Amino acid sequence: LHAVSVCCRRHRSVPRCPAGRIPIHLRSGHTSRMSVRWKQCVRCVFFPSIKFPSVPVSATVPEGLYKVSVEGTLSYTATDGSRVTSGFRAYQESIAIAGETATIPEAQTSFYSPSEGFVISEVFFTGTTTDKEDQYGDDQYIKIRNNSDQILYADSLAILLSEFKPYDKQDYTPNIMKDYFSVSAVFMIPGTGKDVPVQPGEDLLIAVCGINHKEYNSRSFDLSKADFEFFDWDAADVYPDTDGPAPNLDKWYSSSLTVTGFHNRGSETYAIARMQGTKEDFLTNNKYTATYIWTFEDYTMERTLDTYKVPNAWIVDAVNCSPTSMFEWLVIDSSIDAGWTWCAENNSDKNRYNTAVVRKTGSNGKLQDTNNSTQDFTPHTTPSMLQ
Repeated sequence: LHAVSVCCRRHRSVPRCPAGRIPIHLRSGHTSRMSVRWKQCVRCVFFPSIKFPSVPVSATVPEGLYKVSVEGTLSYTATDGSRVTSGFRAYQESIAIAGETATIPEAQTSFYSPSEGFVISEVFFTGTTTDKEDQYGDDQYIKIRNNSDQILYADSLAILLSEFKPYDKQDYTPNIMKDYFSVSAVFMIPGTGKDVPVQPGEDLLIAVCGINHKEYNSRSFDLSKADFEFFDWDAADVYPDTDGPAPNLDKWYSSSLTVTGFHNRGSETYAIARMQGTKEDFLTNNKYTATYIWTFEDYTMERTLDTYKVPNAWIVDAVNCSPTSMFEWLVIDSSIDAGWTWCAENNSDKNRYNTAVVRKTGSNGKLQDTNNSTQDFTPHTTPSMLQ
């Protein structure tokens, strides 16, 4: 997708203008079910999707700063003669619309197909509450589903947590997001290749702390029989981790100096990736140092961030999460997840407790996966372990 022309006037209704064009250079192909969605960033106003059967499109919107996404379906003939149908999308952030007309800059188009491999089926990051309505946060977990019709093996599949946060948009240099995902934690399922079989339609339950939490909170649940648990064997002595009966994930990296857990408002991205090579290779070859300008009121300073990166080509699935009032940007490339989901409305929202984000089930009985968590997940819903 190369460009979209849009018309606007300052804070008033505007008549339609000639449509811009989005040339798509493909042979024997046609698009369908295309739509353009506009979100005004400052005022957080959504404008209705503009759906059209052909490529030309125009829109009338007020001046402002926008996030613009284009989505649709592409059918084409592959080189082997087979007919292929794929979803496609382009996504742009921080687009300034001003004047009589404006043209959106070129955006890279990504293609996706519904996953029939491993997908994240549920993330429970909010924690439960006690009989006294106090927060209890040690019972976090994530579920991974075999969304195919055959046995898959989870050996070397890793759970990743994002380094960047959706509420804190920065211009990091170098910007590697098109090719890499910056991580704050990497915990891998151990195995030699076929040690962890997962039946079609079955979930792996991975606990942050694999113990029976009902012993500490009667309103929680038992995670001692989880398939795996996070365990920080090298956590600081002042705050050691608990090694529960659930098998431990193989810790490759965590930025935490104590124990690794999920952000209990969900201000991060969760991903799964098929790791390549050894832990030592990863820690040697995948370092990432970025600089950015930190601003607070009138004060600015250059800061440096040191972390690790995982190639996007290794990533199997991801889900962006954020409190609804705090979202600023996607922290993983939009080809992997073009949307986001939520359990909290803000950082102090007590209604977030005892809720999870759960992937929807499609009409075919499989979990829905369009690489857009806004569409694919039910937000702020009852976690499976509390049903």
